[in-house]
Amino acid sequence: MKPNYLTILITTLCIFFNACHNSNTAPQLQLADSLIDKRADSALCILEKLSIEEISNKSAKAMYALLLTEALDKNFKSHRNDSLILIAVDYYKDNSNNKLKTKAYYYLGRVYQDNKEYIKATEAYLTALKTASPTQAPILQIYNNLALCYESQEFYLPAIKTYKESYATAEKMQDKYGILHATRGLGNVYAIQDEEEKALSYYQKALSIAQSIKDSLWENAIFCDIAKVYDDQGLYIEAKKQIDLALRYAPSNINLSPTYFWKGSILYNLEETDSAIHYLSRASTKANIYTKASIYQTLYEINKENKNYEQAILYNDTALTCYDSIQKIIHHTEINNLIKKHSIDIYKEQIKKQSQQTKVIFIIGGLVTMFLFIYTVMYISNRNKKTHIHWQQLLMKNQTEKATLKEEIRALSHANEINEHRYADILNQRIKLWHQSLQICVRLFKTTTSYKKIQSIETSKNKKEKEITQEELSLIYQEINEAFIEAMQELLEQYPSLTQDDLYYCILNYLQLSNNTIKICMKAGSQSALTQRKYRIKKQLSDLSLEIKEKINKRTTHSVITNVSFVIFILQYADFQRQYFIILL
Repeated sequence: MKPNYLTILITTLCIFFNACHNSNTAPQLQLADSLIDKRADSALCILEKLSIEEISNKSAKAMYALLLTEALDKNFKSHRNDSLILIAVDYYKDNSNNKLKTKAYYYLGRVYQDNKEYIKATEAYLTALKTASPTQAPILQIYNNLALCYESQEFYLPAIKTYKESYATAEKMQDKYGILHATRGLGNVYAIQDEEEKALSYYQKALSIAQSIKDSLWENAIFCDIAKVYDDQGLYIEAKKQIDLALRYAPSNINLSPTYFWKGSILYNLEETDSAIHYLSRASTKANIYTKASIYQTLYEINKENKNYEQAILYNDTALTCYDSIQKIIHHTEINNLIKKHSIDIYKEQIKKQSQQTKVIFIIGGLVTMFLFIYTVMYISNRNKKTHIHWQQLLMKNQTEKATLKEEIRALSHANEINEHRYADILNQRIKLWHQSLQICVRLFKTTTSYKKIQSIETSKNKKEKEITQEELSLIYQEINEAFIEAMQELLEQYPSLTQDDLYYCILNYLQLSNNTIKICMKAGSQSALTQRKYRIKKQLSDLSLEIKEKINKRTTHSVITNVSFVIFILQYADFQRQYFIILL
């Protein structure tokens, strides 16, 4: 009886603690929601102490997913994937609360935008716009981020239109920051399109707004924007004035690496080499990998021009290392995120929630099994792909060699003297290449799923049509035609009277399949139907052979053309016959 009492006690305690936890979840979510606009860091701290797996209520779970995504975004933390925000989207998409629906789709767009999935982000923002209030947040954020997505995809006209819509909406709302953001955005789009005058006009408007609200961060950014435009125009002195103003108005708590970089670049253009190196070196201390790549590339160019070749080589190597790192980041970010998310974070969270050793072992075993399965599937898939590509390359080489031989036959046929030995050698080579071609086609077919299906039919004790579906039969037909397309085309060239089903039958026969298997694959009503098809094919070939012989007899009666033409016809006839019997027997 003791074990039963122990079980009851443990169960009761679990229910008690779970009830206590759930009762605390709602107040914590409400507190985080109240702090998220002005104290996003505090809201994030509260939310990170909660676990979504411990929230049983769907509404609370959706709210938690939405608030956590918002908190991460407002704390400038990168969104790793869409798994979290999709919980909120799935819940609110059919909800009558348009405000929460809009918010969910907006942050879905932010997640995709962070991961450079601009098409998905655009779709999410457009969906958010459908339910967004025209005078309430996050309408301006939706417009501006949508415009950025268009800009990133080089859709400049939609970007300009969206920024202007954002500007008009911000004016109605009397939101100066909204007007500022839209105005600078328009300047950026025109600058990208090399419309410098329009860009400078909007930048000046944005600068006036930033100065009126005394926002030094925005002043720094816009002065940098203006400096870049002047730099692109070759107005380096004016560019230097603007970048100096950017440094003067920069807040003390921001990273000045981008500003230092642009000043260094401008000074380099002014041929103030020492000063340029000084600012570029200062920029490299806190720069991200993308800025560092540009910095070291510029330092390389400076030192190369100054004939400091050893230093130039060092900077070039460093720049290349940065570019390699950027490529690795681009290619491996998604994979790394998945590994971190699913094999570390979730795994650790699940382990913490388990109090019994048996459950822990079960989870570990399940995860290991899953990863081993995925690895095995990926390994087999990659191996099959490599094998398929290998045989395709060999088949192309075979085709090239056969084409070369055909050209040589043509050349010999126009020669004044007969080279019988060379004709015989070419014939043997053609036969050899034809045989190789068939073998390669077989190898290609063995990399397909249909090959395994045919083998299972072949080895089955009860070969019945009901054991294979119409879809499977269609796939077998398709993959055989794809694998043996080279063989089929060559047979058709030699024997134009053959139908597609005739060719299909020849290939099945060449694969040495049983009559029952061939009957199933060809959906033949009876064995006699296959026998009739085989007889008909042989008759067609016999008729063709007679036709060729008649042509030979006719040509042998004309001594003028006996020499070359007669040999060609004999070789062709032998070649045709050998090719056919290789396939059919």
